[in-house]
Amino acid sequence: MTDKGRINGKTLHGAIVGISISADAETACMGFGEVQVTNTVRRVSDAVLGMGGRLVFGHDWRPGGVMEGVLNIALQRRGVGDEKEPAVHNLVPWPDRPALSQSERLHLRRHLCVEEAGLPDRLLAFADPPPSPDSDEGRYLRARGLTHLRKRLTQLATARLCMGGRHSGSSGCYPGILEEALLALVSGQPLYVTSLFGGTSARIVQAIEVEPGPCPPDFAPTRDDVRASMRKLRPEREPDHPEVDVDAKAVWRAFNGTTVADLSGVDGNGLDEQENRALFHAQSIQAAVHLVLRGLVRLQGRP
Repeated sequence: MTDKGRINGKTLHGAIVGISISADAETACMGFGEVQVTNTVRRVSDAVLGMGGRLVFGHDWRPGGVMEGVLNIALQRRGVGDEKEPAVHNLVPWPDRPALSQSERLHLRRHLCVEEAGLPDRLLAFADPPPSPDSDEGRYLRARGLTHLRKRLTQLATARLCMGGRHSGSSGCYPGILEEALLALVSGQPLYVTSLFGGTSARIVQAIEVEPGPCPPDFAPTRDDVRASMRKLRPEREPDHPEVDVDAKAVWRAFNGTTVADLSGVDGNGLDEQENRALFHAQSIQAAVHLVLRGLVRLQGRP
């Protein structure tokens, strides 16, 4: 039986799900290979699109990559859902460019929108010409561009799903899934998170479940070179915006100060507390996906 069939033919018209699913170094140690992680993205995408919902991603496009598979699902789902808007919205981080040509994007516009996320307006002057990616300026703009993209993702989505996520080595201010989950949390967006694939999502679960306390030293690691570039250039480039400083302790407090009850119910992600705990510690991909779809369906029709 399909995931769609398990929730009794309900629809997700109007839902726009931000999908944050990727592997961490520890994911394979937990019994999940890269193929299973990729197939989970496709499985969730197929279920959401098949029920009339839409998707938003911040993935890079690579030949044969996961986004190509998601596009194929969207093409197969022609006629399902709200055709006034494309089924899939894909943001590309600065300074990357879409792999698809302009003519290809025009041809696929009913199914796919690929958008260059760009930079905050106040930083555009420092990006012309683009600096070397190995310079302080290049690292600063890349990190700020990733945050800018993730804020845009949050604006586009109506819910966020987090599974796995690389815990270290990010070129952003924080690990990608951590920042996407944080933005969803502080904006009041329904958030679904599971520790099934380990990585950043497992640390988010831990932060929510443990008693309030100090930030663990490895909770939100930032690359040393990125941290140094941010510390050096932020006072010069964005002197009136100290909120963009890297602050792992503030991120920890946001999650550690959140309870399961805060995530739950019609004002949260549609799941009750017991179901959210089951999602936190799901033992299979099937169980996690089913719980996420259950919560999304319950939120349909919410004022």
